[in-house]
Amino acid sequence: MIGLILTIATVIFILIQWNSKVEFYKMKRGAKLLMAEVVEYKTERIEIKRNHYRTVIYPLVRVEGIESRWVKLKYQEGIFKELKIGDKCLVFFYGGELYYSFEYDKGLYGFLPTKWKFWS
Repeated sequence: MIGLILTIATVIFILIQWNSKVEFYKMKRGAKLLMAEVVEYKTERIEIKRNHYRTVIYPLVRVEGIESRWVKLKYQEGIFKELKIGDKCLVFFYGGELYYSFEYDKGLYGFLPTKWKFWS
């Protein structure tokens, strides 16, 4: 019984992650890719729930063609690929946020298809 529950939970988890990757690729499809360089990391304490906080580390990047300032990169730092200061990476703007272009190409996400109809 526990094995069945774990299997169902795993399938649901994979479907949720797959949907995240599909949505990310929809955002990326129409965006213009830009080259950026990681210039520093910032730490920010965000409130998750009332009186519950989490520390988030995010990179600031200098985007080629944008002279004004450094931009906060929306990047989920993980154990699979870490951006170091001085690294160059492809990024894109969507909805006022700057995203790392290959966010879902690392780790286990690399094995998930980028669209729901993967058989066509």
